[in-house]
Amino acid sequence: MNLRLRFALLFSLFVFIILMISVTSIYLLYEKFRQDEFYARINEQAIQSSRFFFDTSGTQDSRKSELDRRLSLAFTNEKLAIYDTGYSSLYTYNDGFASDFGYDLFVKVKEDGPIYFEEDQRETVALYFNSNNYQGYVIASAYDKFGRRKINNLKTVLLFTLGGGLVLSGLFAFFYVQQIVKPLGELTNQMQRISESNLNERVPVGKHNTELRRIAQNFNDMLDRLENAFEMRKSFVQHASHELRTPLSSMLAQTEAALNKNLTPAESNLIFQSLREDQQHMIELTNSLLLLSKYEKLPSLSDLTPIRVDEILYDAIESINIIYPQCQINVNFTTVPDNDKLLTVLGNDVLLKSALQNLVKNACHYSEDGKVFITIDARQTGMKINFENVGKQLTEEEKQKLFIPFFRGENSGQIKGFGLGLSIVQRIINLHKGTVDYSAINKDLNRFCVTFPR
Repeated sequence: MNLRLRFALLFSLFVFIILMISVTSIYLLYEKFRQDEFYARINEQAIQSSRFFFDTSGTQDSRKSELDRRLSLAFTNEKLAIYDTGYSSLYTYNDGFASDFGYDLFVKVKEDGPIYFEEDQRETVALYFNSNNYQGYVIASAYDKFGRRKINNLKTVLLFTLGGGLVLSGLFAFFYVQQIVKPLGELTNQMQRISESNLNERVPVGKHNTELRRIAQNFNDMLDRLENAFEMRKSFVQHASHELRTPLSSMLAQTEAALNKNLTPAESNLIFQSLREDQQHMIELTNSLLLLSKYEKLPSLSDLTPIRVDEILYDAIESINIIYPQCQINVNFTTVPDNDKLLTVLGNDVLLKSALQNLVKNACHYSEDGKVFITIDARQTGMKINFENVGKQLTEEEKQKLFIPFFRGENSGQIKGFGLGLSIVQRIINLHKGTVDYSAINKDLNRFCVTFPR
């Protein structure tokens, strides 16, 4: 069952329930009104008949004859019976009653007042009278011919109204749902047309603030993310292929040159050294790719331990000093924290050291004066570590692509590298619930800021 038919049936069901409740309420209320009105008329008839029977002068036979005449003009198929206090019948009209009401009915009538009930589709009233020293009981009943005809006619009208309302509500619901679902169908067709080859296509967003507009907007936002992901993947594959092709081409050219001529031991040694450098380059690139792939798939860290960030930072600096002994690395605290916990984060010490080591290495790598300034700012709200060096600054366009794998800015020049370090750093810092960003401070001053929120 499709959504359109389901909505139409559900809407029709709600309308049917409402109509059914309304029709039933109207019928029951009108039936109650008819009964109450007819009971009141019969009750008045019984009182008037008993008064006439006992208070009117003349012989008993003449009174009975006159009462018979009056009763014949009052109601349809009326019955009436008058009893004395000994429960003996004094008068009956229209053969009285077939039912034997019994002693309990008379006692209840005398104690509680008039009793109203229905018997064989006839409204019946039983009451006790006390008039001019005459006491007794009167029971009267009649068939409400005209009232029941009206209630039957009302029942027919209500049934037709219920059926017609249900049919009209079904047609209206189907038409209304069709209009509502139509934009959704168009949205679905547009979604089906979008594929990897045309991710730049977008679903039109309406002007009115509706659910469909929000769905279309969210779908377009998702397409933006997917398009960026595909572009990054495409760029990643292109750069990775380029980085791998260069050393492979160099190795192949050197190997062919060595095979085509007789080389001296010194020449062979040079070629072997060059091949070793290319192989080392490929190994480093492969390790970096595997490392980046591993961290990208890792949703979170497990087995977290408290880590003193300043200690990890000093270990990373010692390792970098071996590679860049001429680089001067200065570490300062904005304020020395009284509580050591302000310098502690939960994480993995090996990964965190790798990230900080990459940032220190990057700062030394691109420092024009051979100096790196590191500032640690530990507060109750969190901890910031700034890595600053003097060098050529990045453009706004380069800042947007800085953490994309294989991206290298114009300031890299002839410096060797793959453009993967900062991508790995960003992923490691994110796994530690932190952030890393770049900013250009003053003239020729670059800053990478690592933030660990408390």
